[in-house]
Amino acid sequence: VIAAFKAYGLSEPTFEATQGGMLVTAYKETTLETTLETTLETTQETTKEKILQLLLENPKLTTQELANQLHKSTATIKEHLSHLKNDGLLRRVGSTKAGHWEVIHFKEQKI
Repeated sequence: VIAAFKAYGLSEPTFEATQGGMLVTAYKETTLETTLETTLETTQETTKEKILQLLLENPKLTTQELANQLHKSTATIKEHLSHLKNDGLLRRVGSTKAGHWEVIHFKEQKI
């Protein structure tokens, strides 16, 4: 058991003799920093997916309308839109006021 834990780079478990048996305690390898990073990444990806889904349904949505529907600030939506454009997933067609969004690539995932 110890060799397997070491092989995966995990902390060694602890062993305790109990009445009629043995208690093995394995420790989950995580830190607060890792947990916060994972939560932030998941939230950002979910928001980006929601933006793409909304724009597939209505390409004429404004930044303010997206912010209202997703309960986010317009600054947050603008940041996500910028990332989506830079990643080649979204494109603005036409002017800011009269144009519309074109979703270039979107793979719907079950959440």
